[in-house]
Amino acid sequence: MAFDDTTLESKYALARMRVRSGTQVSTRTTQVISKLTSPTPEAASPAIVVLQASNRDANKLITVTEIAKRDLLLKGIKVFQYTSLSSLMIDVERKPASKPPTANAAGDGDGEVSDDAFQTTGEAYIKSLGPKKRAVPVLTVYLAARPVKELKAEFGEQRS
Repeated sequence: MAFDDTTLESKYALARMRVRSGTQVSTRTTQVISKLTSPTPEAASPAIVVLQASNRDANKLITVTEIAKRDLLLKGIKVFQYTSLSSLMIDVERKPASKPPTANAAGDGDGEVSDDAFQTTGEAYIKSLGPKKRAVPVLTVYLAARPVKELKAEFGEQRS
């Protein structure tokens, strides 16, 4: 079950950012650093940056996170990291099966084998089944300049 961060919205200023294949590392890193270093009045809620990426873009999210943590550490700012791995159900279009090569196409030459006994599933039938469901992993990283007890209880804490 995925963590529901709506409870955090009442106590903290959440800045949500997606990391995709087209996202530039330097741009996203600068945004993360600016959100965590901007001075907040004592009455204002502390900032938490929420970075999310799907399975294909997780390596870029890790790069952004580590560069931001390194730069913040050089500025003397402690960073608290909380990492979550969840899944998201998506629909994938069904594709008709490709026809396997026949014995005649292989060049046997005897021509005795008949493919009439084997019938491929029709395209209309495949479309009537609807899309396939796939669970896609989603990596979520929460970065904060102060410890967050709700996230620590749920995911554990990594400090730098």
